[in-house]
Amino acid sequence: MTIELDHVQLSIPPRHEAAIVDFYETFFGAQELEKPDALRPTGGCWLQVGALALHFGVEEAFRPHLKSHLAFRLDNYDEVITLLTRDGYDVTVDTRLAEVRRCYVLDPVGNRLELIAR
Repeated sequence: MTIELDHVQLSIPPRHEAAIVDFYETFFGAQELEKPDALRPTGGCWLQVGALALHFGVEEAFRPHLKSHLAFRLDNYDEVITLLTRDGYDVTVDTRLAEVRRCYVLDPVGNRLELIAR
């Protein structure tokens, strides 16, 4: 049996699509994908980050993901951390795993992301 991850979906509050697209494009090189016509009325946005498809769906009673999270392994870890810090994002370095350089940051709607140096 072969199982392949097709996409990951996170929730966002209404009317935050532009902020999400800007954040993931700026810091992770995401490209916005066109949603199928049948799904556009529900709002949200679709992005491609490397091989990963990210879908952001609008949820009226939105609560950010503070424990569950996406984890990105980055070739340009230091550069991304510098840019995030410069733009006012709080970056929390986690040193509990001595052999892994990693940190956490919240996206513009409060969803937790883990960033790992390659």
